[in-house]
Amino acid sequence: MVVVEPGTEADFLAPLPIERLWGVGASTRRALADYQVVTIGDLAQLPQDILTRRFGSQGPVLAARARGLDPSVVGDGAAAKSVSHEHTFDVDTADWEILERTLLALSEGVAGRLRAGGVKAGTVAVKIRDTEFVTITRQRTLPQPTDLTEPIWRVAVALTHPEVRGMKVRLLGVAATHLTEREQLSLFGIEDERRRRVVTAADRIRDRFGPRSITRARLLRSGVAEPFERDHRDAPEAPRVGRRSVERTPDDGVVREPVQHEP
Repeated sequence: MVVVEPGTEADFLAPLPIERLWGVGASTRRALADYQVVTIGDLAQLPQDILTRRFGSQGPVLAARARGLDPSVVGDGAAAKSVSHEHTFDVDTADWEILERTLLALSEGVAGRLRAGGVKAGTVAVKIRDTEFVTITRQRTLPQPTDLTEPIWRVAVALTHPEVRGMKVRLLGVAATHLTEREQLSLFGIEDERRRRVVTAADRIRDRFGPRSITRARLLRSGVAEPFERDHRDAPEAPRVGRRSVERTPDDGVVREPVQHEP
């Protein structure tokens, strides 16, 4: 265990590679390289006005984190209200096959965490961020609450496909909300029970042999997000202060004021 004493955060962070900083992915790392930023300490020394011009409202957030400052809310162990997975692409893509497979991987991870928590989702939401950091969110209530991958994935695909035509996508996210406790007896027939037995067996294999021990053939060597890279038994992380982005609502498509999103 590493203990960082209060007041020494900046010194501790300074020599670390820039990609170790929360919110710095491949695209941000490449952009920072234009300013000879290699370590977190380099970022801390970069004038904030430069970061603001280059990264908008995210610039000051990155600068503060590089100095060990982050006003994020720390969770108190309360029951999760949602479960979500996101994936930022190394290269922005408009390839629907890649996007569809990524949604499958994200849905797989979300469903696994639902099952591990003994809950089901009543609503599925997607988050789509384009090359200009404009973020679109869509959600849909399910006919029946679920903790299985396929129903979540089908809704995620239906929500995403109309929004990404002609768009290069930087980030995709899938979230499950309106969580309810899972019933012990199925109300949805033999087919659902057969599917659940298969899924339960796969979960047990992952628990015993690790998250990469079993996966869908469609996701093998596909280059998309690994569904269980983050242990699916983990509780959702506490809310973080992240990139501000423009939100378009499903009702009218009007551009709204910036709102907070996780990075």
